[in-house]
Amino acid sequence: SFIADFATVDAGANVNVQAMSMGDATVDATGVSVGAGLAIGISLVDAEVTPHVESRIGRADIDAEGNISVESYHNFVGTVPQSKGATADGSASGGGILAGNGVDAEAIASAIVSSTVSGNGGSLDAGGNVMIVARSHNSANVEALAKTLGVVGAGATLGDATANGSTQALL
Repeated sequence: SFIADFATVDAGANVNVQAMSMGDATVDATGVSVGAGLAIGISLVDAEVTPHVESRIGRADIDAEGNISVESYHNFVGTVPQSKGATADGSASGGGILAGNGVDAEAIASAIVSSTVSGNGGSLDAGGNVMIVARSHNSANVEALAKTLGVVGAGATLGDATANGSTQALL
């Protein structure tokens, strides 16, 4: 959400520019392989939450009798982070005389969140407070499990959880 360059806003109350996102991705994968001789199985699991959330006031003239606020939130309600993010759970099991199983699970939570007041030539005139707020909660979780039973058996698990991104409030 934004107020564009060269806009003029004359408000008898508050001016609030706000952008919000709530993101939650949960993926479960289960693989089973059974063979009298050879058994091979793999589970691939990917969960990703990567929104871009932006609120801004450009080179605009804003006159408000109340507050002026520019706010961006990802997985927040007010000042409270929410229990949301990216979760990848994978399992593989199997058996045979020659058996192999594997799991590759990846979870990425990387929101880019920004609130900005920018540009020369604009003005903010508030009868109350001027607030620029950006809040983000990125959570990534992975669980990977492989079970193999055989005369000759091999199992492998790979798990990668990434929680980063960026959160900026700029004037």
